[in-house]
Amino acid sequence: MDCNILTLGTYDKKPAYGSLSPKVDIMNWVSSKHNMGMSLTRETWNLMKNCTEAFCRFDDYNWDWSLHYIGMTCIPAKLRVMVMKSPRIFHIGECGLHAKGKNCSPAERVQYIETLLNSNHQYLFPPALVVNGYPNVPRRVPKANGGWGDIRDHQLCISFLDKESHS
Repeated sequence: MDCNILTLGTYDKKPAYGSLSPKVDIMNWVSSKHNMGMSLTRETWNLMKNCTEAFCRFDDYNWDWSLHYIGMTCIPAKLRVMVMKSPRIFHIGECGLHAKGKNCSPAERVQYIETLLNSNHQYLFPPALVVNGYPNVPRRVPKANGGWGDIRDHQLCISFLDKESHS
């Protein structure tokens, strides 16, 4: 497979199961689409650690946009993701910063997800996965949203990703 991240979640509002459950797409990793329920290889982690300075100094308060940035500018082969067509991980954060004017009830969202999973439990663990396709997702280098300009944040981040002190 030519991917280095597996994403178990999607932002689909109405996920479907059944025949879609064993299907995956393989595509370029995009922060706003593939940042939920991620798993990555040790090789990918090492590629990320090689870009510590760029990751930790990118002036964006969201880790996923920093990863998107180094995936476009520092990691030699662009990040590729395997995305489940039927999610196993869900976003319940309908409240907060990005939810202006929306009906906000995490408890209702959790109840919806529990019902969805209970009625589709027989599809959640297929014996094999099938590549559905290789969609071409256009990407561009993200512009920083700010909020990560304090040198102390940079230093703390770098200390976590220092190649010498962690494997």
